[in-house]
Amino acid sequence: MHGFSRLRYFLIALLVFLGVISAALPVIMRNTEKAVDRSTRNDVAWNGWHGNLDFIELRQRVLSFALVPNEQDQEAASLAFDIMLSRIATWQSGRFGEFIADSPRRVALLDHINTEMRAIEPKITRLADIVDRSEVVRVINLIGGDVERIAQEAYTRNAEELTNNAITLRHYQAIQQDAFIALILCTFFLVVLLMVQNRWLIRSNQAEQKIAEENAFLAAHDQLTGLPNRKAFQISLATACMNPDAPVPPTVFVLDLDGFKAINDTLGHKVGDQLLISVAERLTALLGAHPADMAARFGGDEFVLLFHALRDVANAYRLASSILENLRLPHRIEGQSIRIDATIGIASHTPDITEPSELINRADMALNSAKARGKGTALTFEPEMANSIVARQRLEAELAEADIWAEFEPDYQPLVDIATGEIYGLEALARWHHPHRGLISPDDFIPVAESSGKIVEIGRAILEKACRDVMRFERPISISVNLSTVQLLRMDVAAHVASVLEATGLPPHRLKLEITESVMVHDGKAASLLIRQLQAMGVLVSLDDFGTGFSSLSYLRRFGFNELKIDRSFIAGLSQDQQSMAIVRTIIALAHELGMRVIAEGIETDEQAKLVLAAGCARGQGYFFGKPAALSALITQMGEQGAAKAA
Repeated sequence: MHGFSRLRYFLIALLVFLGVISAALPVIMRNTEKAVDRSTRNDVAWNGWHGNLDFIELRQRVLSFALVPNEQDQEAASLAFDIMLSRIATWQSGRFGEFIADSPRRVALLDHINTEMRAIEPKITRLADIVDRSEVVRVINLIGGDVERIAQEAYTRNAEELTNNAITLRHYQAIQQDAFIALILCTFFLVVLLMVQNRWLIRSNQAEQKIAEENAFLAAHDQLTGLPNRKAFQISLATACMNPDAPVPPTVFVLDLDGFKAINDTLGHKVGDQLLISVAERLTALLGAHPADMAARFGGDEFVLLFHALRDVANAYRLASSILENLRLPHRIEGQSIRIDATIGIASHTPDITEPSELINRADMALNSAKARGKGTALTFEPEMANSIVARQRLEAELAEADIWAEFEPDYQPLVDIATGEIYGLEALARWHHPHRGLISPDDFIPVAESSGKIVEIGRAILEKACRDVMRFERPISISVNLSTVQLLRMDVAAHVASVLEATGLPPHRLKLEITESVMVHDGKAASLLIRQLQAMGVLVSLDDFGTGFSSLSYLRRFGFNELKIDRSFIAGLSQDQQSMAIVRTIIALAHELGMRVIAEGIETDEQAKLVLAAGCARGQGYFFGKPAALSALITQMGEQGAAKAA
């Protein structure tokens, strides 16, 4: 009897226990599912990350337009701006809005971003206006850190939630495992149920682990190429620089693809992305045997490589040459064979470097110097490169403050009939008479003026002054003025020329504009239209420096120049190089067949003048006939002091 009672009490206890377990299991399962759902959600981090990407796209589009303004980039910038405004709206609502509202500081940051974006909304469609463009660039630079900060905090919040969910999931797993042991003793059904539940927990843990691994990879790698990103590279570089026992100091290569933007613009971003992936694969394959060597992508078409076993400069140059040669091999993309070149800047760690970032900066300086000397090459850092950059920055600042019409004057070099020695024309060459530094070489200020856009204003001043000066001569000599690619892109050349001719009274046939092959390469359609407009006005157009650069014969047929100028590099070798003479004769014969006049540049000796004349070219220019000089000196040279008109 007592045994039965004990059994009855045991059964009752067991039924109560089973009832409690049965009642508790659904609750535990629902809470587990909620935790799993929270673990797999990363919408706050996703929204913040893509908001930052949208802002980066907006900044790239605006800066692209600032470098080379065109209608396509204007439209792209406007679209990117609208997308960023939409992203800000999503940040103000839903779970992301709750995340923002959790912190007064984040509320203030988002309000600041929204206010600044709304302030430049009318200006985004007027990027062609330099004032509006400057304001847009200023605001974008101003709020960039705020956008990145919100995106980073969103990522951090998501990571914290994942951590909390992991703790919750582990707690529920412990409960389920205890229930599993109890239910095995009670019934096979409960065992099966617990096993199913345990599988769910395993899957949730796997999903959580996968998400954590993906987030860790995204935080340290470039999404497109899979290479380490800037942050991961800087960590590795800092480790290498702080290792005093390393037998060889670390060396950094900064690599920039030459002409990538043109490929991206003409063949599309899909092809451009595939080309970047192909380049990344080749760079990875070319890494050294040292396990810590790495290649990273810093963004755009810029890659950075870290090497630990390059013992001297010669080894660095050999490796750089191998990299350049490998990248030049055709890349097979979308059924097309694409070739790309690159330029490399090299810097090795030295005791005077206190910050790892300085090593990257030095390699970047070497890269800029290599580009200035000629793309497709490699160059190591030298201390004077830093001085060169400081000097350029100083020149940029002084050029921005310069009084263009007061400080810039044309010098003139004679254009001569070789047979008679008679001056029939002049070429105007811009000269900067700095109020404190004196005469600054065109080789120094022209590249700066072109990159800053100041060349447009300088070109206007030189053209008008040259046309006025040539009108002082009674003899109807012609005037030649150079036209840069930047002027073609940023000003209505035909309208300005017409205005200058009307203001100065110079007959159109006495004005000749000289353009280089780079103008046609950059925008052949616009160049062709401009040439037709100028020739319709009666202005002559000359192709300058023919024989260098791309030197396509199709230019002569397609663009219909009035004149062709043979580059000085061929003239310099006439007396020693039969090949140069053959090339010069061929160019002259071809130009005459196409009805063009020919001028030989860079004649410096009597022998060169005679050889050019014998080859069939009647006109020349060079130091043999006269160096560039101010108007007053030129008047003296021409013996026309009395014939010149009063100013």
